[in-house]
Amino acid sequence: MGWEIVKHSFTMLFRNLGNAMRVSLGPIALALVVAFAIISLLQVSAARVVYDVSRGEMSSNVAFAVILLTLVFFFVSAWIAVSWHRFILLEEYPGILPALSGRPVWPYVGKTLLLALVMMAAMIPALIVTSLLTGLFGATPGIFSIVGIGLALYFSYMWLRLGLVLPATALSRPMGFGEAWRSTGPYANAILGTGALLILINSGVALISSLMPSLLSALLDLVSSWITVMIGTSVLTTLYGVIVERRTLG
Repeated sequence: MGWEIVKHSFTMLFRNLGNAMRVSLGPIALALVVAFAIISLLQVSAARVVYDVSRGEMSSNVAFAVILLTLVFFFVSAWIAVSWHRFILLEEYPGILPALSGRPVWPYVGKTLLLALVMMAAMIPALIVTSLLTGLFGATPGIFSIVGIGLALYFSYMWLRLGLVLPATALSRPMGFGEAWRSTGPYANAILGTGALLILINSGVALISSLMPSLLSALLDLVSSWITVMIGTSVLTTLYGVIVERRTLG
């Protein structure tokens, strides 16, 4: 069933490619304009922001810029996700810009941040196991590869099971993490397979990108990043439709 979920999510995206672009490209363009305005008004450069953040030493202007840019990023990401969930599940068609009025964008931001905190807590036992494995078998490249794949699969599995709260929030039908975990229990193996397939696809794209000339690689990275975000949202939408709304994958 994992393959069917991934296939359905890709079909959902590319069958509705025009609407997917209307849902996402307008907010992204608006975010870039706002980001440019923030950087200009605070008289900092994008390069300065990146450099200071990487060093962990920020002036007040740079720190304020980082806070504002982070808020813009979360808001626009939530705006896109909420619009896509609602387009697929409620058939709310986007205009030039997806609607904001009456849409739970800020609640979606809050739920995403809360989910991130829960995921951080969930990663603690995995990191402990990782530390024990590297201690027992040594920090060899082979062990690092196995551990890296295991951590990615664990993270993906947990995110997909708990992430059911996100489409629920987009539809203004609040769901707790416990309810999401219980609801996805019967589909645990399918979700594990879905996570594995997504990791495999992303790894394949990254490998292809690494073999291409720099300009083509940058273009592929840009396109694949957009597809990755939209597919991730589509997978959660599909899971919500199948698990909560009892839809079929036909």
